[in-house]
Amino acid sequence: MPITPADEQLLQAVFEWARRPFRRKGLTEHDAEDCAAEVRLQVLSHLQQGRTLSFAYTMQVARGVLADFVQAQQQRPQALPLYQSRVQSSLFALLL
Repeated sequence: MPITPADEQLLQAVFEWARRPFRRKGLTEHDAEDCAAEVRLQVLSHLQQGRTLSFAYTMQVARGVLADFVQAQQQRPQALPLYQSRVQSSLFALLL
């Protein structure tokens, strides 16, 4: 199903709408844009299947994207600053 100009405008509005709450939730601009783009893609897929779009559906998609983002962040190993690393400390000892 081809995307109409009206669909393009709707998808851009969804992107802008979704980006703002992601920023308010504390995401960086880059992460908020990535999440908003994911919402836009899911909405596009929904529209291409011939389904109608509702605000409730869009909210549910945004909640799911945020939940996935938070879960991915929690599973990502946290990096220590170099000066706190034991390996780095021993390397500095060797150099001094």
